[in-house]
Amino acid sequence: SSWLVLASCASQRDALDLAHNAKLYRTPRYQARLPVDRAVFVAPIADERDKRAADAAAPMWPRRPMADELWDRSIPEMLDDVLRDALRDSGVVARIDDTVPPADATLLVTPRLHDLRGYLEEQPAGRCTLATLSLQIVVLGPADAAGVRQALLDRTYDQSIGTQVSRVPMPVPELYGR
Repeated sequence: SSWLVLASCASQRDALDLAHNAKLYRTPRYQARLPVDRAVFVAPIADERDKRAADAAAPMWPRRPMADELWDRSIPEMLDDVLRDALRDSGVVARIDDTVPPADATLLVTPRLHDLRGYLEEQPAGRCTLATLSLQIVVLGPADAAGVRQALLDRTYDQSIGTQVSRVPMPVPELYGR
């Protein structure tokens, strides 16, 4: 299949890895304007994709999904690196602290992956590629005297993107960085 060709042609420079291939994804160039003094603990990404209900409506055209196994590493592992790089490079945190359990003053970042799928869709005039991503980020503040942490942020980032119909559409992994 075309996915196997794509995976077998990937060199180290063109790895199928969102964290290690700038053609697939680049860390946003956002820079915090003010210096911060807070450390964060980034929990492992909770992969909740299997818990989501399947699409209620069948797609209009046949779709062939991209298998997770074609990526060079697991999706949660790649997204963990992407998230850590974005936090580190943007300056929105002073440092990432991997101490377990995290100190009371350390903010807790708990990411949850709700969806990440890629498809090659067959249409009468050709093919197109489609990709979806849904990632929830919850940031809990410092612990109070009772050890309770208040939610500072609870936001889900959703993105769906697709290409125009063509005889040779863009590979699915390249859609995630757009």
